[in-house]
Amino acid sequence: SEWSNVEVVRTSCVDKFALPFFEDFEKNENTGAKNNPDCWISYFTETDNSYPDMSSTAYSGQRSVRVYTNKKDVRPYLVSQEIDVDDLTKCQISFYLRPTATNKDLSLIIGTVESLDSIASTFVAMDTISVKMATAAWEKHVMSLEGYSKTAKYLAFSTAYELNSNSSNGV
Repeated sequence: SEWSNVEVVRTSCVDKFALPFFEDFEKNENTGAKNNPDCWISYFTETDNSYPDMSSTAYSGQRSVRVYTNKKDVRPYLVSQEIDVDDLTKCQISFYLRPTATNKDLSLIIGTVESLDSIASTFVAMDTISVKMATAAWEKHVMSLEGYSKTAKYLAFSTAYELNSNSSNGV
Protein backbone atom coordinates (compact mmCIF):
# COMPACT_ATOMS: atom_id res chain seq x y z
CA SER A 1 0.00 0.00 0.00
CA GLU A 2 0.99 3.64 -0.35
CA TRP A 3 2.24 5.83 2.49
CA SER A 4 -0.14 8.34 4.03
CA ASN A 5 0.57 11.94 5.00
CA VAL A 6 2.41 12.64 8.24
CA GLU A 7 0.06 13.67 11.06
CA VAL A 8 0.93 15.06 14.51
CA VAL A 9 -0.85 13.33 17.38
CA ARG A 10 -0.48 14.24 21.06
CA THR A 11 -0.77 11.33 23.42
CA SER A 12 0.54 12.86 26.66
CA CYS A 13 -2.93 13.77 27.98
CA VAL A 14 -4.73 11.22 30.07
CA ASP A 15 -8.52 10.96 30.44
CA LYS A 16 -8.25 11.37 34.22
CA PHE A 17 -5.47 12.65 36.40
CA ALA A 18 -4.67 11.23 39.80
CA LEU A 19 -3.97 13.30 42.88
CA PRO A 20 -1.75 14.93 43.87
CA PHE A 21 -1.53 16.79 40.57
CA PHE A 22 0.83 19.63 39.67
CA GLU A 23 0.58 21.83 36.58
CA ASP A 24 3.04 24.55 35.62
CA PHE A 25 2.10 24.78 31.90
CA GLU A 26 5.78 24.64 30.90
CA LYS A 27 5.14 21.91 28.28
CA ASN A 28 3.17 24.38 26.17
CA GLU A 29 5.39 25.62 23.36
CA ASN A 30 3.41 28.62 22.10
CA THR A 31 1.95 31.66 23.84
CA GLY A 32 -0.66 34.27 22.95
CA ALA A 33 -4.27 34.31 21.80
CA LYS A 34 -5.65 31.02 20.42
CA ASN A 35 -2.79 29.05 22.02
CA ASN A 36 -4.76 27.10 24.58
CA PRO A 37 -3.08 25.13 27.37
CA ASP A 38 -2.36 21.48 26.59
CA CYS A 39 -4.62 18.92 28.29
CA TRP A 40 -7.01 21.61 29.58
CA ILE A 41 -10.28 22.71 28.02
CA SER A 42 -10.54 26.36 27.04
CA TYR A 43 -14.14 27.36 26.61
CA PHE A 44 -15.43 30.82 25.70
CA THR A 45 -19.14 31.60 25.59
CA GLU A 46 -19.09 32.90 22.03
CA THR A 47 -17.56 31.85 18.72
CA ASP A 48 -14.13 33.45 19.29
CA ASN A 49 -12.48 30.85 21.52
CA SER A 50 -9.21 32.79 21.95
CA TYR A 51 -9.08 32.67 25.74
CA PRO A 52 -8.00 31.26 28.11
CA ASP A 53 -4.61 31.34 26.44
CA MET A 54 -0.96 30.77 27.21
CA SER A 55 1.09 33.64 28.58
CA SER A 56 4.88 34.02 28.62
CA THR A 57 4.78 35.59 32.11
CA ALA A 58 4.84 33.18 35.05
CA TYR A 59 5.37 32.89 38.79
CA SER A 60 8.13 30.37 38.09
CA GLY A 61 9.33 29.13 34.73
CA GLN A 62 8.12 30.76 31.54
CA ARG A 63 4.42 29.88 31.17
CA SER A 64 1.07 30.61 32.78
CA VAL A 65 -2.54 30.76 31.62
CA ARG A 66 -4.40 34.02 31.08
CA VAL A 67 -8.12 33.98 31.85
CA TYR A 68 -9.45 37.00 30.01
CA THR A 69 -12.60 38.69 28.77
CA ASN A 70 -13.13 42.16 27.37
CA LYS A 71 -16.86 41.75 26.71
CA LYS A 72 -19.85 41.98 29.03
CA ASP A 73 -21.86 38.76 29.41
CA VAL A 74 -19.07 36.67 27.87
CA ARG A 75 -17.17 34.30 30.14
CA PRO A 76 -14.04 32.27 29.50
CA TYR A 77 -13.60 28.92 31.28
CA LEU A 78 -10.39 26.99 31.88
CA VAL A 79 -11.47 23.45 32.76
CA SER A 80 -9.25 20.65 34.05
CA GLN A 81 -9.23 17.10 32.85
CA GLU A 82 -11.37 14.75 34.91
CA ILE A 83 -10.04 14.36 38.44
CA ASP A 84 -9.74 10.75 39.55
CA VAL A 85 -11.11 11.13 43.09
CA ASP A 86 -14.17 9.71 44.86
CA ASP A 87 -14.88 12.82 46.91
CA LEU A 88 -13.67 16.21 45.69
CA THR A 89 -14.63 17.80 49.03
CA LYS A 90 -11.59 16.17 50.66
CA CYS A 91 -9.25 18.08 48.36
CA GLN A 92 -7.71 21.53 48.15
CA ILE A 93 -6.18 23.54 45.34
CA SER A 94 -3.39 26.08 45.37
CA PHE A 95 -2.31 28.48 42.65
CA TYR A 96 -0.63 31.81 42.05
CA LEU A 97 -2.60 34.77 40.73
CA ARG A 98 -1.66 38.24 39.49
CA PRO A 99 -3.12 41.09 37.43
CA THR A 100 -1.63 41.79 34.02
CA ALA A 101 -1.07 45.44 34.94
CA THR A 102 -0.28 47.40 38.09
CA ASN A 103 -3.00 49.09 40.13
CA LYS A 104 -5.85 47.10 38.61
CA ASP A 105 -8.61 45.15 40.30
CA LEU A 106 -9.01 41.55 39.26
CA SER A 107 -11.25 38.64 40.12
CA LEU A 108 -10.91 34.95 39.46
CA ILE A 109 -13.90 32.66 39.89
CA ILE A 110 -13.07 29.10 40.97
CA GLY A 111 -15.69 26.43 40.48
CA THR A 112 -16.60 22.97 39.30
CA VAL A 113 -18.13 21.66 36.11
CA GLU A 114 -20.40 18.61 36.06
CA SER A 115 -20.48 18.02 32.29
CA LEU A 116 -18.09 18.86 29.46
CA ASP A 117 -21.06 18.80 27.09
CA SER A 118 -22.49 21.92 28.76
CA ILE A 119 -19.66 23.73 30.53
CA ALA A 120 -21.32 27.13 31.00
CA SER A 121 -24.63 25.75 32.26
CA THR A 122 -23.09 23.20 34.67
CA PHE A 123 -20.43 25.56 36.05
CA VAL A 124 -20.96 26.06 39.81
CA ALA A 125 -18.93 28.87 41.37
CA MET A 126 -17.30 27.92 44.67
CA ASP A 127 -15.40 31.10 45.41
CA THR A 128 -14.38 34.40 43.85
CA ILE A 129 -10.99 35.85 44.66
CA SER A 130 -10.84 39.62 44.22
CA VAL A 131 -7.53 41.38 44.54
CA LYS A 132 -6.43 44.98 44.12
CA MET A 133 -2.70 45.04 43.83
CA ALA A 134 -0.40 48.04 43.84
CA THR A 135 2.14 45.99 41.90
CA ALA A 136 1.88 43.13 39.45
CA ALA A 137 3.20 40.65 42.02
CA TRP A 138 2.13 36.99 42.05
CA GLU A 139 0.07 36.01 45.09
CA LYS A 140 -0.43 32.45 46.32
CA HIS A 141 -3.96 31.23 47.06
CA VAL A 142 -4.95 27.97 48.77
CA MET A 143 -8.57 26.90 48.75
CA SER A 144 -10.27 23.98 50.46
CA LEU A 145 -12.98 22.23 48.43
CA GLU A 146 -14.78 21.11 51.59
CA GLY A 147 -18.49 21.80 51.39
CA TYR A 148 -18.73 21.69 47.60
CA SER A 149 -20.06 19.06 45.18
CA LYS A 150 -18.84 15.55 45.98
CA THR A 151 -19.76 14.39 42.47
CA ALA A 152 -18.03 17.10 40.44
CA LYS A 153 -15.07 15.75 38.49
CA TYR A 154 -13.75 18.91 36.81
CA LEU A 155 -12.26 22.08 38.30
CA ALA A 156 -12.76 25.32 36.40
CA PHE A 157 -11.42 28.86 36.50
CA SER A 158 -13.36 31.77 35.05
CA THR A 159 -13.72 35.54 35.27
CA ALA A 160 -16.43 38.08 34.59
CA TYR A 161 -16.08 41.45 32.89
CA GLU A 162 -17.96 43.33 35.61
CA LEU A 163 -15.58 42.05 38.32
CA ASN A 164 -12.39 43.33 36.73
CA SER A 165 -11.25 46.90 36.22
CA ASN A 166 -8.97 45.79 33.39
CA SER A 167 -10.77 42.48 32.60
CA SER A 168 -7.56 40.43 32.42
CA ASN A 169 -5.59 38.30 34.86
CA GLY A 170 -3.09 35.45 34.88
CA VAL A 171 -3.23 32.08 36.66
